[in-house]
Amino acid sequence: MIEVIKEYKPRANKNHICNYCETPISRGEQYCRTVLRYDNEVYTWKSHQHCDMVAQELMLSGYVDPDDNGCTTDDFKESCREIHDEFIESDGVITMAQITTDLSLLFAIYDLKAHKPNGYTIGYKLKRRIRNEIF
Repeated sequence: MIEVIKEYKPRANKNHICNYCETPISRGEQYCRTVLRYDNEVYTWKSHQHCDMVAQELMLSGYVDPDDNGCTTDDFKESCREIHDEFIESDGVITMAQITTDLSLLFAIYDLKAHKPNGYTIGYKLKRRIRNEIF
């Protein structure tokens, strides 16, 4: 089981690579940095803020089963491509950076929900988030 030791959101003093999408985190960009322990080994996971949000949505919806290993890079990238192909229309080749940006915008408005008509997941759908706005 993975144990979260510390989570914080610093500004990058140098370029890093996002552990989810494997694209650059630019110097000066605020990013998610999480110190984790797995099998008594401590390591740091770095990710774009929007990739972290997409990963959380994928795990909360059950689309990615984090089991004991968490959401791996391969799980994340494969799931993002599948969800993007299912819900977002695109022309031609699209980069992982564009896929994760599109999904972060989509998940800001919609929750990803399992479709379980008979108690078994047969697919996923988007459900509009309810906002509690005070005027």
